[in-house]
Amino acid sequence: MKEIKVKLSNLDITPRKTRSVSRIIIGMPVGDAEAELMFRKERAAASLLKLLRSAIANVVNNKNKEIKIENFYIKNILVDKGIRLKRSLPRAQGRATPLHKQRCHVILILSESSEKKSRFKFVGKKKDKKITKKSLSAVKRQSEKKELQIEKKEEGKEQRIDKPEKPNFYRRVFRRKAV
Repeated sequence: MKEIKVKLSNLDITPRKTRSVSRIIIGMPVGDAEAELMFRKERAAASLLKLLRSAIANVVNNKNKEIKIENFYIKNILVDKGIRLKRSLPRAQGRATPLHKQRCHVILILSESSEKKSRFKFVGKKKDKKITKKSLSAVKRQSEKKELQIEKKEEGKEQRIDKPEKPNFYRRVFRRKAV
């Protein structure tokens, strides 16, 4: 059973808000956790997703190439307090109120297990399509159609300019000032 640790230092989000997102994905397979984080609206979700993807990349590139990513799950996520930035807000009568901007450290631990399988599969990079004569001719036809549509739109705009503008119903009925 292999474990991979990944650390994110000085994340500019409070530990409490980061923990609320991290609790959701503990124990999930890596694919499910990635899908969950992609659709979370919290600000911490984007940073945790980036950290998770970094951990996956470490597994693929640094470890044995035969390891399947689908077998990994999130064993634990530790969110600790980081450096607290101390600032001050100006107040009345020359006073200042302390303002603490909290940061956190996140440690993500991945573990390998054959029992937990992901519902989602990782899709590798798509291969480039081979360019053929047929595909080139199709692209040319599409670009010609777009050019014709642009020309028609430009002609339509010129015709509209020639017509005198009639006031619409709202302008005719309602006046800004009483007469």
